[in-house]
Amino acid sequence: MGAKQGLPVPTRISQSASSGSSSASEGKNIADVVEDIGFGPSQARMSFIGGGVMMADGSELLLISSVVMAVANEWDLGPFERSGLITLVYLGLIGGNACSGPLGDRFGRRPVIVCSFFAIFIFSVLSSLSTSAQMLGVLRFFVGMAFGLGQPAWNALGSEITPAYWRMVNPIVGQIVFVIGEVYSCCLIYHQDPTMQNLEWRPLLRLGALPAVFFGILAFSPDMLVESPRYLAVQGRIKEAKDVLSTLATGNGMMTAKMDFRPPEVHQATDWWEPLKEIFSKEYRLTTLLTTFGGATWNLIYYGALYAFPQILPGLTMGSSAAAELLYGALWELPGILLAIFLAITLPRRQMMGTIGVVGAVVLVMFAVGAANPELAHQGLLLHVGYAGIKLIAIPGFCIYYLYPGEVFPTTSRTTGMAFVTAGARVAAMVAPMLFEYVTLKWSFAVFFYLGAIMAFMTSIGAYLLPFETLGKALEDTAKTNESATNYGSASLGQA
Repeated sequence: MGAKQGLPVPTRISQSASSGSSSASEGKNIADVVEDIGFGPSQARMSFIGGGVMMADGSELLLISSVVMAVANEWDLGPFERSGLITLVYLGLIGGNACSGPLGDRFGRRPVIVCSFFAIFIFSVLSSLSTSAQMLGVLRFFVGMAFGLGQPAWNALGSEITPAYWRMVNPIVGQIVFVIGEVYSCCLIYHQDPTMQNLEWRPLLRLGALPAVFFGILAFSPDMLVESPRYLAVQGRIKEAKDVLSTLATGNGMMTAKMDFRPPEVHQATDWWEPLKEIFSKEYRLTTLLTTFGGATWNLIYYGALYAFPQILPGLTMGSSAAAELLYGALWELPGILLAIFLAITLPRRQMMGTIGVVGAVVLVMFAVGAANPELAHQGLLLHVGYAGIKLIAIPGFCIYYLYPGEVFPTTSRTTGMAFVTAGARVAAMVAPMLFEYVTLKWSFAVFFYLGAIMAFMTSIGAYLLPFETLGKALEDTAKTNESATNYGSASLGQA
């Protein structure tokens, strides 16, 4: 093979439209039309709006993790009670993810996303009015559930409106706006109290809810955020699918693109469990389990660190205030986005997962050693490189484990596959705060980071056990088992 593997050339509309042959358009499927439309302003706008659920996520999660000590002081909560408040948020995320799959595959991706935004805003504002820790915990559970509804639905929709070469853009944009959400919250905290010793948590939670209502208003317009044309086509709603494709093409300035495509096999689930059975069929079972473990690892590392750093940093000598260090950590995630782009265009998906796992293990050990051993000669170097490295490498980790399920599962179970992987990963996010508190009380906070390093290294091994390589592969609408055993659903058996 002469061309370098993993660098597919983006297709242009002129390649298919110039022939003017009706037989060519009749032979095209919906994936070909999406490739012809290309990537442009339409997808960029929808990546920003749909990915806004990640900005709301970043803003809210950093805020509640940062103000948990103020909440604990107001109601005299112990370590496990305060960590329990954070755990309830992640428990809600799991519930939202579990609901998002069946709802998104049955009723469409867009309605789930719109409901998610407004639910985040409503329950966040209500939580700021809590009169007890129990009331706050219940309301934060529903905030987490609102996050969980939107994320798998958007990841599925983003994959389905984007050409194969550009699919990495969607999780990257999601991480960009996640970082913007964190920076927004850091600025709110810094403005109120740079030392983070006397935070007023109620106004902070209300201000943190504003991004959700902003994106919700944008997403409410069907011209700003479209439904998945692949979902509509599989449901037999061909005219609506063509209208959505036309909207995408017009926004990209590709008015000459032909919207005709060969209708896919109409598939409407006969029961709620059918998509779940599909992702656990013999073709996808190993992929589902390994991808879920990888997502769980990076959720444990990232959200555990998100909870741990506001408690650890005030006790470390790093040259700045704790609030400033939190801000610097959030800003280190921006180079992580560039690293994700670089890895995505230079490495196949499985090699990217393996590389990230090894690097993640190294930086976690560096931070743990530096933070727990202030007497070391190079303690400052280990501490700063480890801290920056954790924030930096987590972004490619999130991107690849949110992207890969959207590529490997077919349209009929894509949202369910995304939801299962995300929900399973969120189990780790849910237990991370309590695990951190437990190992800190029993041994040392450094043990938490050593555990994360072990899991990160295990993901690098799991990556090479995945049967499918999805880079540059066209998405499929229904699960198909090829008799030659070389192609399942939307991904071919990897050779990378």
